[in-house]
Formats: sequence, structure tokens, C-alpha cells
Amino acid sequence: MINSTFGGFMTARLGMSVSQQALNVTGQNITNVGTRGYTRQRLDQVSLNIGGASNKYSSQYLINIGNGVLGTGVSQIRDQFLDRRFRNEMAEVGKYNIHASGLQELADILDETKLVNDEGGIHNQLGEFWSKLNDLSTHVGDKEYDTMVKVSADSLCKMFNSYAKKLQGVRNNVETDFSTIDVPKVNDILKKIQDLNKSIKTSQIHGDKALELQDERNLLLDELATYVKIDVQYDPVQVTDTLVVDELKIYMPDLEANGQKFALVDDTECRQFRTQKPQNPGDPWRLEVTPLATDNWPAAGNDITNQLTSGSFASSIKLLNGTDKDSIQYYQTMLDKLANQFASTMNEANKTADGTEHPLFTSDGKDATAANITAGNIRIAQAWENNQYGITTTKKNPAVEGAADNVLHMMSLMKQSLQYTQKVPDGAGGFRDEVIFEGTFQEFFTNMGVTLGMGVQSGTDMLKNHSALAGDVSDSRDNVSGVSLDEEGMNMMQFSKAYQASARLMTVLDELLDTLINGMGR
Repeated sequence: MINSTFGGFMTARLGMSVSQQALNVTGQNITNVGTRGYTRQRLDQVSLNIGGASNKYSSQYLINIGNGVLGTGVSQIRDQFLDRRFRNEMAEVGKYNIHASGLQELADILDETKLVNDEGGIHNQLGEFWSKLNDLSTHVGDKEYDTMVKVSADSLCKMFNSYAKKLQGVRNNVETDFSTIDVPKVNDILKKIQDLNKSIKTSQIHGDKALELQDERNLLLDELATYVKIDVQYDPVQVTDTLVVDELKIYMPDLEANGQKFALVDDTECRQFRTQKPQNPGDPWRLEVTPLATDNWPAAGNDITNQLTSGSFASSIKLLNGTDKDSIQYYQTMLDKLANQFASTMNEANKTADGTEHPLFTSDGKDATAANITAGNIRIAQAWENNQYGITTTKKNPAVEGAADNVLHMMSLMKQSLQYTQKVPDGAGGFRDEVIFEGTFQEFFTNMGVTLGMGVQSGTDMLKNHSALAGDVSDSRDNVSGVSLDEEGMNMMQFSKAYQASARLMTVLDELLDTLINGMGR
């Protein structure tokens, strides 16, 4: 059995048709070379063979030649491994981007190394306060010099207040970005992915692969990966005997427990994030997720605040809830400790010889010493402000006019190394004081800036590293999925030549038939 007389014409026609389709796909790729998120497409082809030698009368000399080529569809060229690597790196980029930018905002406030010499700053103002005490030590009894000390102290208090307000402003900005911008944006992304899953699945069931919709979904997946670490999987589902479609599922590896995966998106279902604002000062921000309709995750809807390790959400939560050197609270607490230690030390030093309280600083302006003095509420005592008393100049020689031993003592306290402590668990259900720094007031403040600078540098370096890695993976992914004009130009030449060859085949077959029919009968 051989192919029919006109079988060759069918082979040539199919070759021309497939070549034309391949040229159309090449044109689609070329016209979308600048389209963001576009994935290079290719025509899927199979060799057509409709002959057969399955019956018992088949001859061993049967030459069964194929009948041409068929285009079975158009598919995308993507590498899921590179997609996974890219999204993992983008989770780290998102994490360190928020980390570095948050600490940089704090550094813009606390880093006084950029200040010009005549500009104000807490470090400079502490030195100014010591200088005014020094002037007073040589002009005891002169109200003008006592007033100069008071003005300097008031400026220092206002500077503490200003810094505390700015730090709180950074916290407010992070809270706003996290709760009213980032979380709603991620929820919107999840909703869009859910809707795209429905549209893509419906299109595939009706014979359309919806490649452009898949490109749109991939862009959303890349964007989602900067907020939380995700693992994207495509599960094949048998729709009919001959039709299989992929259902997209997004898992959060950070929340995997006992081998059970946490699905953020399950085909046409998706979760939503929600934040819980602290009800009382000191309470943490909380991040929760809503359950799925068919959820079997034991912690569905519960607090996932402390379970995230990558993505911008993890860094935002750490900036807001953390107490270590990578958090806003740490620097607010350190600034409060400095203000409290300074106020307590000066108030103790300003007691009279008989132990009468003459506080220089309080938290509410009243004369009573306040134990809850912070950088945000420190101010000079009302009685000192109203000149009811001033700096206690002497304790040892109250009868000696001009004695300044206590002023000199207060000056020495400004240069004395003091201990700063914090409460830590003692292992027995209680707490103990742990020394976190030992130095002068100025050294303590400088150490805050140094610590913060190291955190900014570390976060910036990590951001650069992961950005570079993400860039490398993105380039590798573009080499696979992106449009190359050189490759498409070669394809265009190849398919054009294939089309011409198929057309020439048809011409040759026509000439053969013409010879057979019109030439052999002469």
C-alpha cells in the first residue's frame, strides 16, 4: 500500500498551513518584544500518519509514509524551576528593602554625623548643657548664668521631644504602609489571581489556552512574592477523557507544619490577610488570614504574625513588633532610657544639702520627681522654670559665698561612665537587670547611632546581594521565556523557507501529474 495519488498534495498543503501558522506565532513574538511579562510562544507540531498496517493482509513490503504535519496548538516556553528561584529571591529582596528603608528613616533622625557644627542635635546639646554649667561654676550667684543653664536644659528637653516625635512618625508611616497599603494590595492581588484562575480554566476547557491571561497571572505571582514567600504549583486535573487542565495552587512554605502545606490560593479560592491594630500601648500588631471554604488547616484564620521569615510583611512586622536592634521600638526605648537616666541623674544631683527635692526635670512639669520620664515627655520642672529655685551650687560649703562644688559635681556626672540596664528573664519566672551599655550620656547616644548605622549597612548589603541574585535569575529566565529578535529572525527565515519548499513540492507534484496524464498518452 502506498499513499494515494493526491496524498502528496495534502502533505504539501499541510506543510504550507503549518508554516503559515508558525510565521504567525513568530510575528506575535516579535510584536510583543517590549510587552512587560510576555512569554515567548511556539507552535506545537506533530507528524501526521493516518496510514496503517494493522490488518492481517498487510504486506511486509508496505511503505507507510507519513501524511504531513499538524499544528496541535500554541504553548509558552517557561521554566518553573527558574520561576521558583526568582520568586524566592524576590521574597528576600522585599524583606531587606523594607528592613533597610525602615532603619534608614531612623538613621536620618538619629545619625548626627551629617549635621554641620553649628546645627543642633542631642549630642551637641548635651555638650552645650555642660558648657553652661561650666560658666555657672565661675559665676555662682549670678541669676543670668543660672537662666542660661535653664535655657540650655529646656532646649535639650525640646530636642528629646522632637526626636521622640520623629521616631513615632516613622512608626506611624510603617503602620500606615503595612495596614492600609500593603495588606489591601496583596488582598487585591490574591483576588485577581483567583479571578484569572477561573477565566483561564474556563478558556482551557473550551479549547483556548489563554496564554495572555497566564502572562498576566505570572506578573501578579512575581509581585506577590515580594510580600510573602510563596510556592506555586500546577496540579493536573482530568476534566474529560481527552482533556487535562492545570489548577494553580499557591502555598506559603513558612506556614508548613508536620508535612501539611498551607494553601494561600487553591484554584478558585483564596485567602485574605487582615491586620489587628494594638488595643493598648505595648501590644503587638497582628497579621491573620481568613480560612478557605474547604479548609483543613488547623490554624486557619489564626494569628500568623510570628511565622513569616521572608517578604516585606516579615520585615514590617519586625520593625513594628520587634525589640531588638532591627526594630523601631529598640531605638525608642534607648532614647527613653537616655532621657530618663539624664533626668534622674541631674535631679538627684540637684538635691539640697539637707536632701530636699529640687528636681530639674519631670514628665509633667510638676515639681514632684516623675519616674516615668521619657524622651517624649521630658521637660524642665515648673518650679525651676518659675524661678522658685535654681541649680544647687554647693552642698559641702553652703556658708561660703561662691562655692560651686555641686556644679562641678554635676559637670563630672556629664563625663562619668554610667550603666544602662534592661529587664531580662532570670530563668526562674522573674526578671533581672542586665547591663546593655556603660558610658557617658554622649557616648550612649553615639552608640545608638553606630548601632543603627551598622544595621542600615548590613540591611543595604543584603538588599544589594539578593537584588543581584534576583537580577541574575531574571536574566536566565528571560533567556528562556523572553523574546529574542535574533532567534525570531532565524525562525522567520526557517518557516518562510519551509513554506516555499512546501509550495514547490506542490508545483513538482502538479508537474508529475501533468506528465503522467498528458504526456504518456502520445
